[in-house]
Amino acid sequence: MTQQGGFGLVAKIYITSALTAITNVLDGSEMPELEKYLVDMTSHSASGGYKVWVDSGKKSLNSFKLVLGWDPDDTTHQAILTAFASPTAVQMEIVAPNSADTMTFYAHIQKVGRVTKQEGGYQCDVTIQPTGAPS
Repeated sequence: MTQQGGFGLVAKIYITSALTAITNVLDGSEMPELEKYLVDMTSHSASGGYKVWVDSGKKSLNSFKLVLGWDPDDTTHQAILTAFASPTAVQMEIVAPNSADTMTFYAHIQKVGRVTKQEGGYQCDVTIQPTGAPS
C-alpha cells in the first residue's frame, strides 16, 4: 500500500448537472467516519461478566468539517449556502489525495461558520452531515 499525505484532498458539491470541486479547501478534518451501531445484549449469565455486543443493523456516515478560504462570490461557496438553506440533501464527493479513495454521498450542510481572525484570511468552517448510504 502506498502511504499518502493529507495535502490534496478534493471535496465536490453538485451544481446544476455535475459534481464540482469546491474551491479554496484549506483543511479537511477527516474523511467521513463509517459507524456501525452496536447494542448491549449482556445477560446475567455473560461469560466472565464481559459485555456482549450485537450489530443493530444501523450504520452511519458521521459529520465532518471543511475549512475554506471563503469567497462569497465563488460559485461553489454559493452552492454551499444554497444547500444550507435547502431542506433537501445535496450530492457530494470526497476524494482522498492522489485519488486513493473516493466516497460519494448525499449530505446536509449542517453549519456554516465564517471566521475573520485579525491576522488571518477570511475563512469558513463548514460542517457536513452525510445522509444515507455512500457509494
